Amino acid sequence: MRCVLHTVLFNRALGLVRPREVDLDLFNISYVQCVDRGLERVVDEKVGAVLHWMERHPGKPAQVSLKFFEKRYKQAWFSKQEERLYWEEWNVTVGCTSQIGADGHAGGRQRSKTTSIDTHGER
Repeated sequence: MRCVLHTVLFNRALGLVRPREVDLDLFNISYVQCVDRGLERVVDEKVGAVLHWMERHPGKPAQVSLKFFEKRYKQAWFSKQEERLYWEEWNVTVGCTSQIGADGHAGGRQRSKTTSIDTHGER
């Protein structure tokens, strides 16, 4: 999940960013992420929260959304109201499976290698 989120964030980054290549040995792939400690912290917190939810709800898939928006302010009578105009949304469904060993018993829980991604460009 980190790989997918960081890849999307890197490709949508506005302005200059320093790339960092990350090797993911479990799946034998590499991906690029932005060198930004704040962004890494937020992604790690959100991924941790999803994994914690999945541990408490075994067998149920989790839905992760990543939305890009522009803030606009509308003038009301006595205040300004913030409005978010979403221009892109990524929805990732993540599920866990149990690995069945040669003896026919379920082993430890593994994160599924199959992830479905739905992309929607919204304006």
